[in-house]
Amino acid sequence: MKFVWPIRLVHIKDRLLSTLWFVPAIMSLASLVLAGAMPAIDRQVVMGKHLPWNLVTASSVEGARAVLSTIAGSMITVAGVVFSVTIVALTLASSQFGPRLLRNFMRDTANQVVLGAFIATFLYCLVVLKMVREVPGEDFVPNVSLLVALVLAGGCMALLIYFIHHIATSIQAEQVVARVMSEFRETVDRLYPEADRGEAATDESGTRSSLPESFEETAEPVRAVKDGYIQRLDFDELLSWLASEDLYLDVAVQPGEFHVKNAILARVGPADRLSDEARKRVASAMIQGPVRTPVQDVTFSFGQIVEVAIRSLSPGINDPMTAMHCVDQLTAALAECSRRRFPSDVRMDHEGCGRIRTRPLAFRNLARLAYRQIHHHGRTHPEVVSSLLQSMEHLLPHLRHRRQTEAVREEFERVREGVDAHISSNEARKDLHEQCDRIGGLLGS
Repeated sequence: MKFVWPIRLVHIKDRLLSTLWFVPAIMSLASLVLAGAMPAIDRQVVMGKHLPWNLVTASSVEGARAVLSTIAGSMITVAGVVFSVTIVALTLASSQFGPRLLRNFMRDTANQVVLGAFIATFLYCLVVLKMVREVPGEDFVPNVSLLVALVLAGGCMALLIYFIHHIATSIQAEQVVARVMSEFRETVDRLYPEADRGEAATDESGTRSSLPESFEETAEPVRAVKDGYIQRLDFDELLSWLASEDLYLDVAVQPGEFHVKNAILARVGPADRLSDEARKRVASAMIQGPVRTPVQDVTFSFGQIVEVAIRSLSPGINDPMTAMHCVDQLTAALAECSRRRFPSDVRMDHEGCGRIRTRPLAFRNLARLAYRQIHHHGRTHPEVVSSLLQSMEHLLPHLRHRRQTEAVREEFERVREGVDAHISSNEARKDLHEQCDRIGGLLGS
């Protein structure tokens, strides 16, 4: 059985890995530990002669200091260059792909490792440099530590070459979208791990139960304590507690939604069994923050890809090919979602009693998000309209429920109506009408 990380730990991991300081800080601490342990190894080599001297390079005190000083100075200089190049890449990504894509560049582990490697090598050389001392009658030259410094410097040079290649490829639109899709698949695998076998008749396959009838009259609202986006709804750990307290919870929000202070996020009851501790515990399960995150928000990745497509269709860029590539990736994302079993709107305790009612994600919302904005901005581009129609045609064999088909049909009708209104070329209109007739026949069958 596959282990599932608690959503709280996943949220913390996402926040840490979305920073430029966490990985370099870990690598720097590791370098300090290594530098602190190296004197013992050097003394063992000198006193016990456990290693043959030809494995290390003997050096004078002045020579060792010169080598360590040179490595330390060059490492911190190149680290500044790496940081500057990273900032340039972030600026370019913000202007071309949108500010919401900055998070993906900051989350790039390769950039964090390269920056951390140079800083860690710099700190290692500083600590080892302090060990080199010249005392009358006792000169200590840490030859093994010096050899490790040379190895680290060589590794940093290899990382620098890799970094130049990586940064040149990471700012390409295809790579940006591919990185978003990779994050989307991680989110889908975590939230909807079960495949939809087609047994259910609706999008939200599962048990369709409701809370007790008296709940509506006896429940109390849980309000937002600040303005912000819903980043995490951590109800799995609350389920057993609600059962032990004989409480019920009705959640009125979804991850990714913005709510102002004092807005109603949920309702919990019955009120006569509520304590102050219970109210705080329920409120702590709904985390708000200043930005959206993909931890529980599937639509976040959809929005990022749509934003890349919309910007590519702007008059200043006018790049329909990128928009068509985004449509292809959105097709794959919709097909993946159509194959997954969406959870029920009511979560049961171990006795089968409904305890938490949520607002499940519907396939219709995903289809609307994937198609409408791109069609609005690209409706005058025949190639973009054709790409949207082709996307729907490729998606149809993957649909498993009537509501999924109806969601695609709704977007198809909108695109078909816009062909005559916005496509000026008669030849392009003719080709698009033929494509619409073919898809219409598939939808009818």
